[in-house]
Amino acid sequence: MSGSPDRLHICKIASLYDHRWRGGAERQLALQVAGFVAQGHRVDVITLSEPGEEARSYVDAHGAHVHRLALRNLYFPFGGARPSALRRAAWHALDVHNPAMADAVAKTLRAIGPDVVVTHKLQGLSASVWRASIDQGLCTVHALHDHELVCPATAMTRGERLCETPCASCGCLSRLRRTLSARPFAVIGPSHSILERHRRFGWFGDVARSAVLTNALPPDWPPAPAERRCGTPLRVGYMGRLEAAKGIDTLLDAAATLAPGRIALHIAGDGDPDYVAALRARHATLADAHWLGPCAARDFHAGIDLLVVPSRAHESFCNVVMEGASLGVPAIVSDRGALPERIGDGRYGWCFPAGDVEALAALLAACADDPQRVAAIGMAAIETRREHAPETTVRRYAAQLAQWCAEHRALRAA
Repeated sequence: MSGSPDRLHICKIASLYDHRWRGGAERQLALQVAGFVAQGHRVDVITLSEPGEEARSYVDAHGAHVHRLALRNLYFPFGGARPSALRRAAWHALDVHNPAMADAVAKTLRAIGPDVVVTHKLQGLSASVWRASIDQGLCTVHALHDHELVCPATAMTRGERLCETPCASCGCLSRLRRTLSARPFAVIGPSHSILERHRRFGWFGDVARSAVLTNALPPDWPPAPAERRCGTPLRVGYMGRLEAAKGIDTLLDAAATLAPGRIALHIAGDGDPDYVAALRARHATLADAHWLGPCAARDFHAGIDLLVVPSRAHESFCNVVMEGASLGVPAIVSDRGALPERIGDGRYGWCFPAGDVEALAALLAACADDPQRVAAIGMAAIETRREHAPETTVRRYAAQLAQWCAEHRALRAA
């Protein structure tokens, strides 16, 4: 390895890094890169150039070596106007296996010579970059963030409908991608659920090494409170996209069954204007509902006693539950994806069947009846903060990569 057995040369490959478009996956990637550099590792990042930007290499503010590559596909898929259905179909077909992007990545990898390559979200780069890395004898690891390999829309939902299995078009693209791609040496997921779902859909069944490495709290996250006291009425919060796939309608319908004055709803986020307007009109008589729009997570959690995540989608992790727990805010979550994992299978919150308005209403009523228990479970949830501390998660991640690098070298030497 890079001069020292304790120091790795890590190359991260991701569609977006330090771009204008930043979701949860991109924030976690940036946190990892900064953490690896701070702990003495050399980090290179291969990512896409923005539209109109020349391919270039530079050292960023964290000390990482960034290599931006020009996208070789029909259009840049992040931001901008939505292309026609025909152009989208052609774009996704090329993204199944894009030799031009694989060649560009291979050239960069030969120049930098890392110990280990970790790929993340690959839209635009395509899974063909695995072959570019593996053909150079590099230890290649893929980190899952969502269902991107299975569903181009990443969430496996269509409106209110949850796709329990890939639809015909997604299944065709996924099978082609799987057939044409090389296999990484190992795979990482932020939850057991996301790893198990990919295996169920035919991915990584022949990859012997895997690990659950959870997401991390932001480095500047507020300290945990010394105590929590619930407000009157109980302040119940929702934070996320306002859309049917996230179950916001389930929460509103459940809240509407409770007597006025039992809970106050704090709803943070935005969505399609027509959908949001219809929701608000339908629940115009709902007492004590506060529509906050987009707001900072730390401010949101400071103003609620209980979080609700009623998602219909199979969430791969859910940062908002992690962040709330670290501040003593317990959660009611649906039974989809990794959400039960986030509440310690019942130790730090409550779970209900997704879409079940009556079950959610019953839990809300029980919590409103016993605010002391809500506060006590919230204080217990603070212990999850240790698991998600940035320094801890980065150190755990680096140790896992070092182990796989050693195993990879031993297998190649055998």
